Amino acid sequence: MNRLLVFIFFCFLFSGCSTVEKRGYFTPEVDSNLTAGPEKPFCGFANFDGMPDQYVSLVGEHKITVKAYQYYHPYMWGPWFVSIVPIFPITWVAEAFINDDLKVEVFVSNEAYIAKGIDSYFISYEENGKKVVKPYSVSIQQTITYIVFPVDSDKLEKFVFHMVGFKYSVDIPFSKATRWSWTQWTPNC
Repeated sequence: MNRLLVFIFFCFLFSGCSTVEKRGYFTPEVDSNLTAGPEKPFCGFANFDGMPDQYVSLVGEHKITVKAYQYYHPYMWGPWFVSIVPIFPITWVAEAFINDDLKVEVFVSNEAYIAKGIDSYFISYEENGKKVVKPYSVSIQQTITYIVFPVDSDKLEKFVFHMVGFKYSVDIPFSKATRWSWTQWTPNC
């Protein structure tokens, strides 16, 4: 019986893992009433510091949320209850294979308010004069629109996201930000 309890205890301890990671994103530079987050990680325990990571607004009765997450780099790894093994050298090697294009997510609570098509979105930023860039990819999955711009997000410090929709127009300034978080990964996450 004791062996069974010890086995169950160790299965519980090692049925998942945890990481301490640095998350990179862009924070909206708007009135604080129009920002939200950072929220508790989906499978995580805590965020440590960090500016708001979402623009949230209402158009009529419909909620619009805009996020610009870019990366998450794990630095420590370990069993579910504690992250103790450094893995940042692996992160540095993996970085060479990651696409650094700027990614923006737009959630709209009503599908009728979704701006469709590449011409509905663009960004502007300063780099040797003002540049305006249209996305090369726009995909819509239910009420979330995923937009990818051909701009290296690592080199981008600030930008303005422009959205011209069927029933609204939005211009949101964003600036680069980071935060640390602790995430527990389990089979159901």
